[in-house]
Amino acid sequence: MARKTRKIANRSTKKRNTHHVANSIGIGMIAVAVIVVMVAICVPHPLAAVHRQENSTVQAYAVGSEQQRVGSGNSDNSAGAVESEKGIETQKRPGRKELDKIVDEGDRFARQGRFPQAIQTYLEYVHAMRDEAPPRTDVFLKLAVANERNGHFKQAMKYFEQVAETSLRTRSSAVLDLTTSLLKAGEMAQALRLWRESIAYYHRAVENGAADDRIYFDLGVSLTQQSYVQKDAKLMAEAVKAFDNATRHRKGRKNGGNDDARQQTKYLVHKATAMIEAGELEQGDKLLHKWMKSKKHNADPTLHWHVGFTLMKKQPKISARHYEILADLALSKKKGKGIPGLPGQVVFYSLGEAYKNMGDLDKRAQCYDRAIKAGLWRSPIQRPEFMTSKKLPLSPFPSHDPKLRDDKKMKPLWDFIAKLEESVDDIRHEYEYVVNITQGGTSAIISNDKEGLTDRGAWGQVNFVRNGHKIPDTWGDAYVVQDGRKIYTSELFRTTLGLLTSIRTKGGLAHLLPRGQADFSSLEGQTHIVPHCGPGNHKLRLHLPLILPKDVKARIRVGEQEKEWKEGKVLVLDDSFEHEVWNESHDRRVVFIVDVWHPHLSSSKRRNEARNYFYKKN
Repeated sequence: MARKTRKIANRSTKKRNTHHVANSIGIGMIAVAVIVVMVAICVPHPLAAVHRQENSTVQAYAVGSEQQRVGSGNSDNSAGAVESEKGIETQKRPGRKELDKIVDEGDRFARQGRFPQAIQTYLEYVHAMRDEAPPRTDVFLKLAVANERNGHFKQAMKYFEQVAETSLRTRSSAVLDLTTSLLKAGEMAQALRLWRESIAYYHRAVENGAADDRIYFDLGVSLTQQSYVQKDAKLMAEAVKAFDNATRHRKGRKNGGNDDARQQTKYLVHKATAMIEAGELEQGDKLLHKWMKSKKHNADPTLHWHVGFTLMKKQPKISARHYEILADLALSKKKGKGIPGLPGQVVFYSLGEAYKNMGDLDKRAQCYDRAIKAGLWRSPIQRPEFMTSKKLPLSPFPSHDPKLRDDKKMKPLWDFIAKLEESVDDIRHEYEYVVNITQGGTSAIISNDKEGLTDRGAWGQVNFVRNGHKIPDTWGDAYVVQDGRKIYTSELFRTTLGLLTSIRTKGGLAHLLPRGQADFSSLEGQTHIVPHCGPGNHKLRLHLPLILPKDVKARIRVGEQEKEWKEGKVLVLDDSFEHEVWNESHDRRVVFIVDVWHPHLSSSKRRNEARNYFYKKN
């Protein structure tokens, strides 16, 4: 849920005018000056235990072709093999016409949406130009956009940065390229939640005279987020100045019109919220009241969402005020279908949380009752953002429900669970081996809680599937080095990936499952995951315990029931119910989490209902 809210809160941030970048990848060439200095890019893989020291020019250009093998992106249906570096290196360099044809071929792939193939084709051009100068700058810009569209944000960020560096070094005609590249590099850093890096990109844009209101606004967003990380009020004060500069630069534009008014309103609301966060409560709230008195304050409901979400913990009364407006809009007959991009379930869930933070549990109960009467939920303890139109069994723990144990529709699930339990020792060994071998660099493979769901302790994850998409690093793109030999994750996680592949293929329990997840989830001792609800009731979640504390039992509450994990026994839960987790021991608790379709949601029509909701939303 927290991911969802964060995404909505920043949605307006990412709707930028990047048509000149998009055109560069499949529609036309960006006019740029000749580069005098040969470009060399090298992006080391994040899981490499040691830095690669090969001095090959080919490798310098390739951005690690091991990382960008066709089919390594988030899409499960991208296929094909990439030509080896050795094979490319021994080829005779094509002539200029042949090189242009290679780029045209990459453009064709990009227009068709076949971004892995486009990336490989553009890299073929870069390899061919390794001994010649100058390579075409627009190809690197196209590589950046193709990587962005394919979900390789780190590579995209590096390519955008390289184009910007080239523009600065050569002082070519590339103010447009400079602005675009720094803006997009900052955007990629934001997508990766690398707030320091994005701040640095935007500052460089300003220093080099390429600033506009969009860059100042994005700078303000990144400063705001970094201030949360560092708990630094000075950064929040800088964010206020950045939003102020965004407003000033927007006013300086000549086009005017409704778009200017909308943008200036957005900048004002973000400024007011940042002022409240920075301790200027009275001044910030005055700005919000001024905005709410205007006739068009409901023109962009996402601004009310931004205020409500941002101030939910520190100023829950102000937060609730804005969520109440959204709740009325969500059920408004005039709106008919509610608020585009803001499901009613999400609005009422958030309003309930604001009331809870205020300490007003009566209002919270009234809020949930109102949502249930409106048909948004079936129960006050089951509050996901998506509810399938088919009524499913209300069972927080299906694995402990006698009726479901004997249900014929559940049999394929019980069969898969038997395979999981038979493989528990191998899966545990794979987890322990990788964690041990990457000690000293575990942050590269184990990500910490990014959803803000822990109020104490530490929660780590090794992600295989996130939001329904494979994570390339754990499916073979990454490797560790042991005794001088590269061992790829496809080998390290052989059993784990084999089991996941068996349910992700056509007809499998998790085939094209939206918002599906699979990971090793580790809770350190004295960790608490706060109550929250999953994104939808279209799926069930499996917990296979790998490592359990010895002294004090770890436990999980789903709905109104509490359970403890048992060695080697899968626990099945419906995470659309409110749930929370405790590990009150001093030992680590590790479970293998796998999401699957709810077996009672077997028809294509019902599954497409869930797919259409989540894919359209994203």
